[in-house]
Amino acid sequence: MQLYGPSGVAWLVAEDSEGIWGYSLSMRDTDDPQVGWLLALGVHPERRGLRIGLRLLDESIAWLQSKGINAVKLTVKPENWTAYDMYIRAGFQDTGQWKDGDLGDGRRRKILTLLLPTGL
Repeated sequence: MQLYGPSGVAWLVAEDSEGIWGYSLSMRDTDDPQVGWLLALGVHPERRGLRIGLRLLDESIAWLQSKGINAVKLTVKPENWTAYDMYIRAGFQDTGQWKDGDLGDGRRRKILTLLLPTGL
């Protein structure tokens, strides 16, 4: 219930007649309504290289922006250069490192941030 509470959550799925090939999960930060998080993005190994991840990323950012978000954050494993490069090419900036072990496996993560244009 916490996940589907007032913060708002979007599950996006990339699929075709053969199956589901990717997904993303994004939500508004529960402490700062101007910040959104891309919590997860994954593409099946058989479909990598087909820009599915980039499409899911773009759609996730668009959904967050439609909710009034002006900054999108995510974490990525430092050794995941494919994902890291995709995020940097999409305009994210490396803004630090998550150092505590609260992310499940106790490993460090890079924090990336994308500032979105705001209405003038």
